[in-house]
Amino acid sequence: YTGLFVDLLDKISKNIGKKIDIEVLTGPSYRTEQSHWTGIMQKVISKEADLGGPLTITSMQERVVDHTKPFMSSGIVPVAKKSNMTATATTLNTVEDLAEQTEVQYGVVRNGHAHNFFRLSSVPMYERMYRYMNTTSGVLVDTVEEGIEKVRSSNGDYVFIMDSSVTANYYVNQEPCDLQKVGQSLTAQGLAIVTPIGSQYRDILTLAILQLAESGVLHQLENRW
Repeated sequence: YTGLFVDLLDKISKNIGKKIDIEVLTGPSYRTEQSHWTGIMQKVISKEADLGGPLTITSMQERVVDHTKPFMSSGIVPVAKKSNMTATATTLNTVEDLAEQTEVQYGVVRNGHAHNFFRLSSVPMYERMYRYMNTTSGVLVDTVEEGIEKVRSSNGDYVFIMDSSVTANYYVNQEPCDLQKVGQSLTAQGLAIVTPIGSQYRDILTLAILQLAESGVLHQLENRW
């Protein structure tokens, strides 16, 4: 496996002197209408996993898991295709531009962090965007990979609003470098590792994260990815 979080876990593993076995899960972690959690959250809550991540710190999650100190700042951000764009797509510089037009479609990962953000928001523009995404066929996707592929195959007619600006930066900087972020992040939140409530590993991981930050390792990882 490769990626910023994989590299971070490798650094943490060496710092604490314990091997960390990685299992990759696809799809978002969210709470269902029956108050059951899916994905990484389900694994950690049920103690099938000692830790999970990276996850954006939210009040809803804090009720059922423990978070480490954040290892990086993140935020919800739209991503669009650079070339072969429609005339409307070339004028999209902010999320406000996106919300006020009807030619270019936009969507999020179904039940993911961004979807939940729009659902809970009381800001009129975000409420309007949530209604649009929930009533327009084909704009919601099930995974980040599906959303990225939809952007790349849409010739500028689809914008993917991503849960994490860190993940967005990764895809924007990968070959063939045909993606770009649209405007600034909608939110400013921390990315952290989650552990079961009361787990001894939360403090151990937090200390490792702080030491990696103080030594400049976290900054190096962010620049690399």
